[in-house]
Amino acid sequence: MPTHNILLPSSDTLILDERSSWARPINASERAEFSKLLKRHLVVETHDAWVKFFLKEKAVEIPIHEILEAKLLYFRRAKGPGWISLEIKNTNANQLVRLLEIGEFSETGLAWFQTQKSKLEGWMKTSIDVIDCGFDC
Repeated sequence: MPTHNILLPSSDTLILDERSSWARPINASERAEFSKLLKRHLVVETHDAWVKFFLKEKAVEIPIHEILEAKLLYFRRAKGPGWISLEIKNTNANQLVRLLEIGEFSETGLAWFQTQKSKLEGWMKTSIDVIDCGFDC
């Protein structure tokens, strides 16, 4: 299974959303295999039927056939801090589910997501719509 690693914009800013039904702790064999990379990288393992994301101590495995759509949403700073997130809609949910998130908007974070967009689209086998949601008021 091909494994890819993407240098993070900052080791503390990107998170895998723990509320996702796909989220789980990294198991011992994954920790041993990816321990050096997980400090500063998002690790992605791909297969024809699924894609796995590993970040810090969390993992998310998504069956490709369940992905209906993907969106990169962002709110710019205003009164609130804003945020950037990659969200997907799958066959088990009627709403978008947050997959990856930067909890505070920054141009650097947005640029990082936009730079990785084509890789993510290829791995998830779907296009990602980019949506500017305006200002976080």
